[in-house]
Amino acid sequence: WSSDVCSSDLGGKVQAAVYDMTGRLVMFREEEIQSEGHYHLDLSLGKEGLAAGLYLIRAIRNEQRDDLKVLLAY
Repeated sequence: WSSDVCSSDLGGKVQAAVYDMTGRLVMFREEEIQSEGHYHLDLSLGKEGLAAGLYLIRAIRNEQRDDLKVLLAY
């Protein structure tokens, strides 16, 4: 599963943190975006990704914060 977690008309650093409902950090990504556009975060299910459940994604870019709730289900 993949989702746009933010979009920007400017390049810059994007940080995306994924928390489970207990507040535990389960995934973190930090990337430099060279141009405008959307940032996609892959939340693959299974061994390499996250288990089914409810998660909070916090995306920070250019000093702006976006929070998303995501339900992953099989």
